[in-house]
Amino acid sequence: QDAFWGYVDKYRKQKDFEKLRFYIGVNEEIEEYIKTIDNLLDIFNNANTNSVNNGSVEEIDIHTDGKDAENDTDTEVRKTLSESFGPFPLVQKINLDSVKDIKLVTPKKQPDLTICEPESHSLYESFLHKKPCGFKIDEKLIRADTWQKMLVKTCEYLFYKDEKLFLSLEHKEHMNGSSKKYFSSNPDDMTKRAKMIGGKMYVELNQGANLIRNLVKRLLKEYGMSVVDYRVYYSDVKHLIEA
Repeated sequence: QDAFWGYVDKYRKQKDFEKLRFYIGVNEEIEEYIKTIDNLLDIFNNANTNSVNNGSVEEIDIHTDGKDAENDTDTEVRKTLSESFGPFPLVQKINLDSVKDIKLVTPKKQPDLTICEPESHSLYESFLHKKPCGFKIDEKLIRADTWQKMLVKTCEYLFYKDEKLFLSLEHKEHMNGSSKKYFSSNPDDMTKRAKMIGGKMYVELNQGANLIRNLVKRLLKEYGMSVVDYRVYYSDVKHLIEA
């Protein structure tokens, strides 16, 4: 439960209200389990105490070695549980040698929470001296191990999202630099590093990490998409992204 409260604190700071509500709900469910476990412990302890108080400790030690008292306690606990929660099922041991598929009785591995939540970064941070391994757009995770690939794959995603809007970018001054074009259908306007998107328009790749960051922000705003929801993953969490 402490781990989940940690997530609540994390997303409260990030103002990610959707995940905040989710983890608060998880904690509410855990709290119900805790209450149930506490009730079971109280029932067990009370039944155990009553059984010992009603018998003679000396007689148990001398004549039965405690076995009868142990059985009486178990019976009392089952009776109390049955009255409180309904029929109490008997636990049957499984002979693993007789089971052909061992997976049927092997407990499922618990998920690693760190895999579910690799650390991400926003487009309002500096990308200098950083190396990416992927990014998230529209809740879709896309791999990219260079800033140039991140720009290309973002452009490809947006091209297929709205081709007409993407092709209009070369004619918009705010989407291009003052001295060079970032988008053009004419290869003569671009450097040799330019990449064609959708077979119809080039995007300029001859620029640094933070210039690419700024261009991605412009693209998202042009498409009316949230800049904050676009998340970038650095190479130090590559193993989590792959997992």
